[in-house]
This record gives sequence, C-alpha cells and structure tokens, in this order.
Amino acid sequence: MRVIFFIIFFISITLEIFAASFVQADPDKPFIGLEYSGVPSAKVGDSFHLNSFSIGGFLESRNETRFHQGVLPNHNWRGFAFLNYEYKLKKINKNNFTVFGGIEHESAHPTMGFNENNNEAYEMIYDDKYRNINLNSISLGISYLYENRLFNLKSIINYQQYLFSKNTPELHNTDLSNSFGMSVGFDMVFDYCQSKKVYISMFNRFIAEGDEQRVDSIYYDENGSIITKLKSYPILNKVNTIVFKTGIIFQRKKFNISLYLKLLYGNIFGFVDSREKRKVVSLGIEFSR
Repeated sequence: MRVIFFIIFFISITLEIFAASFVQADPDKPFIGLEYSGVPSAKVGDSFHLNSFSIGGFLESRNETRFHQGVLPNHNWRGFAFLNYEYKLKKINKNNFTVFGGIEHESAHPTMGFNENNNEAYEMIYDDKYRNINLNSISLGISYLYENRLFNLKSIINYQQYLFSKNTPELHNTDLSNSFGMSVGFDMVFDYCQSKKVYISMFNRFIAEGDEQRVDSIYYDENGSIITKLKSYPILNKVNTIVFKTGIIFQRKKFNISLYLKLLYGNIFGFVDSREKRKVVSLGIEFSR
C-alpha cells in the first residue's frame, strides 16, 4: 500500500495536473496537512486528472489521547487509494453535472499494542493481537457544480459496493465480507477577495452491516470491568460519519493553503472500534493544488 502511494505521489508532483474532485469535509480527500484535536495527526497525499481519469491517494498517521504522546503521530496508520473515471454531462446554463465511477481501497493498522490506559472495551483493539481494517469498494456517483461570480456550490452523492472488506478490528481474524454504503456532501465556496476564498462544507457517509458474521471473543464493558464474550459478530458493521468543516483558502500560483476548523461525529475513519462514536473538534492546515 505504501509503495503504491509513493508512486502516485511522485507522478502527481511531476505532472502538476489539477486535483481530483472531493468535497472539503470528506475525510478521504487527498492533501498534505497537519491537524490537532488534542492529539496530532498528519496526512501526505495528492490526486490528479489524466484525460477522463482521476487517480490519487494518501497516507495518514494519528495519535490517540489514551496513550503516550510523542512529537510525531504514530499510534495508527491509514492508507487510501482510488482510481475513477469521470464523464461530464452537457452543461445547462451554469449547472455542471459529472458522472463518476471507480475503485477504492483503504486499509488501517495500529503501530503496535499499547497497554497503558485501556479502561474501556473500545480501547482493547490495541492488545498485541493482529487487527486491521480493510475496505475495497466499487463506487458510482454524480457530482453537481453551480458557479457564479459570488460563490460556487458543489454537491456529491456516491454509492459504494464493498467487496472483500472488513471494518471491525474487534474481530482479530482477517475474514472479509460484502456490504454497501452511501456518501453525500457539499461545498459552498465564497470569493472573499482575489486570492482568498471562504468555504463551508458538510459530508455524511453510511456503511450498512454486512451479510456475514464470525464467532470470536469480543471485548465488552460490564459492571465497571472489561470482559470478553464469545459472540457471532459482523465482519462489516454499520457505521456513520458526519463532518462539518469551514475554513479560508489562500491561493498561490502552484498550490493553495487552507486553515480550517472541523467538527466530526460518529466513526472517525481508520483503525477504530466500529461500535465507538466520537465527537471530535480539530484545527488544521492543508496544502493542495
């Protein structure tokens, strides 16, 4: 996964072609950036277009508040890569529609087991057993773009069919299953002045429970203690993520700099217990083309 990412990143820097289309609040949007939400996280990635194809990816690393904190985020890693084909429909006045479809891959892993302050069942996925997230999907969606001299409005709806996938590190096996998901999002971008833009963005992703289960020892909280229960458990669990993001974009000749505030509720993406819902407030800076 890391080798694929660095190949994509090198090509995108070399060709200097404009970035693929994502709403700003999408956690899968490739860029280079740093984020702080009480703990640090970092992302290195890019995307580009070649004719009607778009390709890209990133590597992301973050820390957890429950474990020791170092200068660099290193508690878990998430990798993401995609290849899309886009077809632009006929423009109607100032309305632009694009149909897109493609393939996506995401995997997430802990750096190692941490056994410092594991006081909840959700924290026990860091227990020295091999656990991971592995999502592979075929996507089909449509994006809408409206432009005028004051603002741009972009919205996206995307259906994803998950194949040979797993989002439950609560299971320490590597079995895979199938399911489906939906993502919707929008950007409202205002021209603040010639070289600055202000944006508001929202994103919502839902993944349905898969059609297969496996029996395993699952951690649970009970009467103030952490216990294990031998349970039949879904390989793909139902999760939901809602993100609100707002910021200001400083435009430069070869790249843009964005300072932003982000609010996230639900599944935080990556290596996390699928049952856990978090409320996360973060500040960040990103660099993109």
